[in-house]
Amino acid sequence: MIVFASKYGATREIAEEIGECLEEVDLEVEIISVEQVTGVDRYRAVVIGSAVYLGRWRRRVKHFLTENEEILSRKPVWIFSSGPTGTGQPEVLLKGWKVPVNMKKVVKNINPVDVMVFHGKIDLIELNMFERLAINKMRIPSGDYRNVESIREWANSIISYLNDNYTGISGDPDTDNKNK
Repeated sequence: MIVFASKYGATREIAEEIGECLEEVDLEVEIISVEQVTGVDRYRAVVIGSAVYLGRWRRRVKHFLTENEEILSRKPVWIFSSGPTGTGQPEVLLKGWKVPVNMKKVVKNINPVDVMVFHGKIDLIELNMFERLAINKMRIPSGDYRNVESIREWANSIISYLNDNYTGISGDPDTDNKNK
């Protein structure tokens, strides 16, 4: 399952790109907005992505992680953020930030396989007046800085992990009996 929280669609598009990569190797993937998730029990692995606004994840992702902390800690989980714009490495632009301060304990308890920060996208036309003022005041560059190659590379690392650690991950009943 790939869960995402996106205000303007850029993080959803990253989730969809990750899903495409997983589907290319015949993995069954369900891409779901965090608001539509009804449970995580039936999924063998979970990827969670949130847009970042002013150093914070979307509120519903924070609730999702907190509400499902225990079950997620027993599954392979990957977490990504979509946020910084501009040139340079996303983590450098965020001064080493990977997880919002108020979520570090929950993320540590979940113990994800990996946490990634991707460049984001800001389209000034889509923003409300408050958001435009904040972007201008903070001198945050607008535009689409997402890098499809880095997204696909990260998705391929998920595939490698699953291939190395599980069999029958496709949902095929003939191979599911061989799960580790």
